[in-house]
Amino acid sequence: MLKFLANTWFDPMMILPLLLVVGLVIMMMWSRRRNKAARDEAEKMLDELRPGQRVRTYSGIIGRIKEIREESPAHTTEKGVQVPAVKTVLIETGSDKNTSFMLFDIHAIHGVVPEEGHTIEGLPIAKLPAPEKKELLKDPSDLDAREYVDKRNARNSLEAREKKQASKKQK
Repeated sequence: MLKFLANTWFDPMMILPLLLVVGLVIMMMWSRRRNKAARDEAEKMLDELRPGQRVRTYSGIIGRIKEIREESPAHTTEKGVQVPAVKTVLIETGSDKNTSFMLFDIHAIHGVVPEEGHTIEGLPIAKLPAPEKKELLKDPSDLDAREYVDKRNARNSLEAREKKQASKKQK
């Protein structure tokens, strides 16, 4: 009987699944700790938001915070359930002439966007000037820039089709 137990306990085929399960448990604990650190960092960023900051939402909208509203404060219900505070953020987007305001839940904010001239991870942020018509067009003649670009693209695509047809005929 003792010999049977010893053989089953030290069987390599039994130890391998045990090591696999232990490895998976360790990986899950490590992942949970890492996720908690990221969650804590995100909550800290949301707590530090102030009106006037430029922010980006998870959907990619960039705007300036006009107001942070606390819709309902954190409270505990009669049954002892803790309800967190509900906060919303009013964001102004658009240019000076065409501004619009959007109301988001505070958890829709992905991060703070640095102002122009500040850096993200050592890279400078600057607005690039819009290219002028002269830079886009080599020979605009009397046409409007948009018409010229459309005609040039049409001419180039026509030339490409003709070359393709000529190469098919040669084969």
